[in-house]
Amino acid sequence: MTHDFFDETKEQSLVKATIVEKYFDAWARIIISTQKRTGIGDKIGYVDLFAGPGRYKSGAVSTPLRILEKAVENQDYCERLMTIFNDKDSDNVRTLDSEIGSIPGIEKLRHTPRIWNEEVGTNIAALFESLRLIPVLAFIDPWGYKGLTLK
Repeated sequence: MTHDFFDETKEQSLVKATIVEKYFDAWARIIISTQKRTGIGDKIGYVDLFAGPGRYKSGAVSTPLRILEKAVENQDYCERLMTIFNDKDSDNVRTLDSEIGSIPGIEKLRHTPRIWNEEVGTNIAALFESLRLIPVLAFIDPWGYKGLTLK
């Protein structure tokens, strides 16, 4: 990925973010409904391995912030959602952390969003292996990246 990816909002980026946000919302409602009905599980997860800074230079909100904004609007999401956002660029990580902190209502989330600063590869795989499994929607947009495997 080039460093100027988040400089300008492209139509396809907005379409992608809208699709992911709507898919997340539909997925989360189904999983939470099933958890409530069966009494099995009380958490859901969302993972974005290439999160970026959270906002384009134009000011447009990208996928991580859209997911979290959706979450603070829904009490079930506030109680259950665990998020992991990763970016290998430390500037993106700092900016994303600041942007997340400025979301109105972010304090309503029971689980503080985790932000990792890792290159996608064996370290990321090891981090995921150490986590307790919960239903997770993982947004992995690997265009231009190396290090992704089926593991």
